[in-house]
Amino acid sequence: RVPVRATKGIAIIATGFMSHRRIYQPMQRYMRNHAYSAPVAESLFNRIGLTVPDISRVVPAFEEEILSYCRTGIPVSIVAHSLGGIIATAELARLGAKIHRLVLLGVPFHSGHVFPSLVKAVMRLCGLRISPLSESLMPIVDMVIDQDPEIIGRILYVSVTGDPLAPPEAGGLPGVLNATHTPTERRNTHTGIVFDRRTLTLARRFIELESIEPGVAERNLATQFPEIR
Repeated sequence: RVPVRATKGIAIIATGFMSHRRIYQPMQRYMRNHAYSAPVAESLFNRIGLTVPDISRVVPAFEEEILSYCRTGIPVSIVAHSLGGIIATAELARLGAKIHRLVLLGVPFHSGHVFPSLVKAVMRLCGLRISPLSESLMPIVDMVIDQDPEIIGRILYVSVTGDPLAPPEAGGLPGVLNATHTPTERRNTHTGIVFDRRTLTLARRFIELESIEPGVAERNLATQFPEIR
């Protein structure tokens, strides 16, 4: 059910690894205060960390949840954190234009060695070949871009200094929009990114952009909004 207050759009929150719901409450409040519905994806919540066979059930359930919101006719975006962003990126490849914008917060595309079973499961669901030595989920991002080069303007990858799983030093995501900033509070930055005020403002402003200026992919998008600097 979509709340009436969702006058600007729906921003589905794809949760991270076995995260507690309260972690995402500040994000929900922030988005609701700016006239967005911000439901936590029930199909992903507290399920991403389960065994590999469960992934084959979680992903279709998440896809159906996205489609149920799309049927409302309200623009649907996804704000995804950590491992939720890996599955959300795979869904962007499957659903394409049905998703208005995808914001990836601290998604560990370069840290596949931490959860190799999940890497293999998601790659398999995307129909991608799996290298036994692969520690990267970049092929999923490459697949999305190859399917639709214009999709670049609909993906934002946000990283913050001090995040051990998705550090800015890893280089972000080549080919899509990137934003790097220092969080307002330096506490558990991998989790804290989801309630950091700068991050939330950046996510909302990106969703609200009508178009992306040429060449913006080569710049740090966080520098484009004065209130985030």
